[in-house]
Formats: sequence, structure tokens, C-alpha cells
Amino acid sequence: MTVRTLGELSILVLGVTLVLLCAGIAAAKVAGEHARRRREQRRAELRPVLLEALEDGDLAVELPRRLGDDELDTIVGLLGHLRGGDRTRLASVLERRGELDAATSRLRSRGAARRRAAAELLGATGHRPAAPDLVLRLADRDRSVRISAARALGRIGSPSAVPALAAALESGRVPANTVSMAILRIGPGAAPGLVPFLVSPVPRMRVVAAELVGSLGHTESAPTVEGLLSDPEQLVREAAAHGLGRLASPASVVPLSAALVDALGGPVGAVDEPTAVAIVQALGQIGDRRSIPVLTGCLARTYRISRAASDALEPMGQRRSQASEAARAATGSTDRIPGETLAIGAPRRASTA
Repeated sequence: MTVRTLGELSILVLGVTLVLLCAGIAAAKVAGEHARRRREQRRAELRPVLLEALEDGDLAVELPRRLGDDELDTIVGLLGHLRGGDRTRLASVLERRGELDAATSRLRSRGAARRRAAAELLGATGHRPAAPDLVLRLADRDRSVRISAARALGRIGSPSAVPALAAALESGRVPANTVSMAILRIGPGAAPGLVPFLVSPVPRMRVVAAELVGSLGHTESAPTVEGLLSDPEQLVREAAAHGLGRLASPASVVPLSAALVDALGGPVGAVDEPTAVAIVQALGQIGDRRSIPVLTGCLARTYRISRAASDALEPMGQRRSQASEAARAATGSTDRIPGETLAIGAPRRASTA
């Protein structure tokens, strides 16, 4: 066989291969489109039946004994648009049919898609008995299942799941925004479960815990959060200031003011502008008039710090122009604030230039 013949044969084989590949892609596309249309048709048929179930409290007899994945996806989508009594009634119908117990069992399925769909259904219906099984899925080998389980636990609203949710964040198994939203959904009852994580060795955990206990209004954790104002990580210091600002406890004015001295450079240090801005904003949220001298002195600082101080002072009845004059008179310079201006409580020795 000549070289030319071999070349022609190779071209022929390549051509046939390309034709078969294109045919396979086209067939897969047609099959996928057919499956999509079939799913849409099933969902279109199921939706009015589900809506009717809200009226008479039962599902039509023509439904299969066990709902398939397409039907369950339709139910989850519908539950997301229902509120109050309608959502509760549909969840009750599904529970009477045994669908929620079946979904709990599917959390142990081999297929990740089935485990994820089961978690979504259980969360959408707020099925509390499934909470322990969903907690186990926070360690699932599939990331999408772990995220769905965390969301479901938030919708169920079980405070007992908070330590497991926080641990999943601490270990990096579930993203911070997913865990945060789940814990916020659970509400104020979630806060006690977060307190141990305020001293976590993982910085991102301390950040999230400090932010969340503030958002949840857990005033009992304020002393621990105040301790984070001196954390070696800047993001943790900022989060601590944010959390204390949301808690708005006047008792936090003193530690916040002391931390502000450090953030502004203290006697010899460099200015930590992001932390200083966060502390100034926190003092503004608290609104205690004892912080007026502190905030007034900050008007002589960088643009971001002075702007935050101006915004914080305004609700306290301090005009920026008046406060700026007071700051210049107190400091005699635009570079550094004397310690006496920043101190609240015990006087602090003035720093030297």
C-alpha cells in the first residue's frame, strides 16, 4: 500500500469519524430537547393539580403513587412562591402522602442529584423531623448537596442545627454566605450556638460569628465581641466593630473608643483606616453622646474617617462645621489626635509628635 493510499484512507476515516461525531451531538441535542419538553409538559399538568390541592386538601388520584423528580422539582418551585396558610396546607398534603418521609430517605441515595432534590424539598416544606438527617448532609461528598442541606436547615429554622452549620463554615465545607443566610433565617434563637465560634482559630469564622451575633441582637455576647477589637486580623476587628454597632450597647462605647486610639495609630503605630472607619460607624450607631469628643477629633483625619465621623455626629446634633472647629482647637494639628480627646473614662497621656 502506497503512502498516497494510506493518506487517502486516513482522510476517509477522519471524515467518517467527524460525521458520526456530529450525528451523535445532534442526536443528543434532540434527545435533550425532547426530555426538556416532556418535563415542562409534566410540570404544566401538575401545577393546576397542586393548586387544586390547596383548596380541597388532597392531591388528585391520577397522580403516581410516588412523585418523580420532575414532579418534586415542580412542587419545590411552587412552594417557593407560596406563603402562610397555602404553603402549610401543601406541605401537609405532601406529608400525608408520605412524600416527606420518602425525601428524608432519599438524602441517603447514591445519586447526588437525588440527595440535593430531597434536601430542597424538605427545606421548602420546613419539615422539622428531617433536621438531623440534613445535618449529616453538611458533610456530604458533593458540594451542591452540602449547600442545599444548609439552606434547608435555615428554612426549617432549627436552632439546634447552628453548631453544625457553623462547623461546616469553619471547616470550609459550606460557603460563608450560605451559612450566614441560613443562620439569619433561623433567627435570634441561633445566637447562643454561635458564641463558641467567636474564639475560633479560623479567622473567617470569627468574622462571620461577630457579624451574626450583632445582627441577631445577642447582647450577652458583647464582651466577647469587644475582645475581638484587638484581634490580629483586620477583617475580624472590622467585623467586631460592625457587630457592636448593631448591638448598640452604650457599655461598648469605652472599649470601642480605646480600640479607636489603636486604629488611629496610638502613640507610635500606623493608622488602620478600615478598622477606624468601622469603629466610628459603630459609635454612630450606638449614638451615645459620650462619644462626641472622640468623633469630633476624627474629623481632622483622612477623608474616609472624617466623613464617617461627620455622618455619626449629625444624628447627635453636631454640625460638621462646628465639630471641625472643635477638632482643630482640641488638636492644634491635623495629623494626630491627643489621647485626652479620645479617652472616655480614665484619662490617657497625650501622644507626642
